Amino acid sequence: IALRMATIEALKGRTIVGDNVIDSKINAVDVGADGVMRVEADKPFIAVYTDGSSIQGDLAGRNLHKIGRTDLVIEIGITAAMTETDQTNGESHIVGFGIPATDGAFEFYLDLIGHQIASALTDPENEWAEIWRALTTGLQSIERKRVADAESGVRMAAHQLVYALEISADPIRGEDLRSTSALARFFALAETVQDNDVLAATVSAMKAAIAGTSFGWQADLRRYGMTSVEGDAMLVTAVEGAEADIDVGEIAASPATQVQT
Repeated sequence: IALRMATIEALKGRTIVGDNVIDSKINAVDVGADGVMRVEADKPFIAVYTDGSSIQGDLAGRNLHKIGRTDLVIEIGITAAMTETDQTNGESHIVGFGIPATDGAFEFYLDLIGHQIASALTDPENEWAEIWRALTTGLQSIERKRVADAESGVRMAAHQLVYALEISADPIRGEDLRSTSALARFFALAETVQDNDVLAATVSAMKAAIAGTSFGWQADLRRYGMTSVEGDAMLVTAVEGAEADIDVGEIAASPATQVQT
């Protein structure tokens, strides 16, 4: 969620589509069963959403909080309907761009936006891009796709960028966030955004989902998906009637544990 929202905020006002950056627009660019492409928008846009994710290899027990590789999808689209007509000569131009609305111009327009997206997300002076980079631990691949159509009666073109990213794990419920963590910085920056009720509501719901109190041993059970029996065997869970705060890492590293093992 934070990655998607940070992407949107990082791109707003930093490309030639202005603030028309859409969150999770289902089928913003859609190719129907008849092979005809449709774009449900009235002006050039960027649509951002997160697609599938996968984790391979050791999951450290039953750790359900890992996210792993996630596909961040950014779609860009333009149609002939998003043009304006010069009243002096009757020629059509791309809105706000001043070049004739030819097929080549459409492709150039989309290529330019793609370059602006990369520039915005790597801009060291873009606070939201800084959060975007902090939420990821690596870029696995980049895939660029092109779709075009003229059969529906309206010329249109679209590009799709797919960034396969390694994403940091979700926080554990009841465990305090470090103020320097990417998610805590996301929350702090989001609170400075004015007149964005959707972002404010999103952040409020996210905070509620991870709020609560827990002791270290409870957080460890949640983090690794351990049963209480497994926690007992590892000396992680609390003694009955006691509110112990035991760190599983310290237990695993202690000489006594190593000898018993």
